[in-house]
Amino acid sequence: MTRASTDSRYAPVISLAAVFALSQGLRVEELLRLPVRTHLKEAYGLTPKAMAAFLMVAGLTWYAKPVIGLWIDASSAHASERRCTLFAAISVLTWAAVPLCESDETLLLLSLVAINLFAAYVSTAAGGHMVKLGRATASFDRLSAVRLQATSGASVVAALLSGAFAQLWLGWVSAVGAALSAVMFGQLLRLQRRSPRDPREGWTALRELRTRPVLAVGWFMFVFHAVPGYETLLFFHQTDTLGLSEGQMGLLFGVRSIGAVVGASAFGPLRRHFAKVPLVPLGIILNGACSLLYMGYDSLGSALVIEFVATALSALTLLPLYELAAKVCPRAREAVGFGVMLSLGNLGLAISDLTGTALAERFSLSLSKIIILYAVTTSASALFLLVVPKDARCCRS
Repeated sequence: MTRASTDSRYAPVISLAAVFALSQGLRVEELLRLPVRTHLKEAYGLTPKAMAAFLMVAGLTWYAKPVIGLWIDASSAHASERRCTLFAAISVLTWAAVPLCESDETLLLLSLVAINLFAAYVSTAAGGHMVKLGRATASFDRLSAVRLQATSGASVVAALLSGAFAQLWLGWVSAVGAALSAVMFGQLLRLQRRSPRDPREGWTALRELRTRPVLAVGWFMFVFHAVPGYETLLFFHQTDTLGLSEGQMGLLFGVRSIGAVVGASAFGPLRRHFAKVPLVPLGIILNGACSLLYMGYDSLGSALVIEFVATALSALTLLPLYELAAKVCPRAREAVGFGVMLSLGNLGLAISDLTGTALAERFSLSLSKIIILYAVTTSASALFLLVVPKDARCCRS
């Protein structure tokens, strides 16, 4: 095989990794994670429940992935390129406007919603390309691992930057975000030119999504992610109980992302070794069990170990779910199909955090009790796999 053919073979994978990494890093919950949370707590004095609600609204555009996917699948290659250029310009301007909105909670929220919208658009487009490439090369598992490695690697960098920018003027992080946003859309444009679209009545795709496998897997993705969570409660535990600094918080998020990279890298070899094991239900139960590690979250040292180990194990549990979601996507409807699955998962995550904080406030539950509730309900969600057709949930090579 010549070098040119090798480069041509891996070029789409490299572009996919770059687009996934940038769309992940530019989410509000990544690069802006600590600057925004710190600003909401110190400038507006928001409670855990109010902060969870604010961040849920900021992330609403991630639940619009089905609509975004329909739009993408219905567009010609030329229309997609023009839209990509237009969105790049608007995205850069939106990032630049963030520091101008910091004194007004509503304007800040609107700017964060717009930032998430552009990241969601790019992520949806990349997801469609990933499913198409996975079908063409019979490599769902490898591409899913690449996706998680890219997004987790981006989270490492974003976590370090987020910690560094937490106590600085929002203008600095917005400048970095604007520059990276331009690069993100440039990489998406390259990916689209390598894989031109052939739309065929894209807005009729909703009919093709009303099949039992698609509906069942979509319902399961929502239920699995919607169990009562503890993300915001953990943030307040880190800052108020443990007294961690912004730099230490950034370090924790970085270690968490490194753990995800390690877990994603180990998935391929482990999958081949345990080819006959039902990975999806086993992964769900493992995900619930490893969350119990957070009950020992009582110092910076223990936090570093727990974040790494728990996230590495969680990565191993999530990859079979992504493969399951990709497997049931209708052909020529990859963007909308995969977007539906991920948006339902994102909606579940937002409800999870909001429900967990609401239960903690309403019944005066400690972080440990919410963690136990999460572990039990997550493991129990494996029962909902029974509604998924057997041939769809057997994700094996």
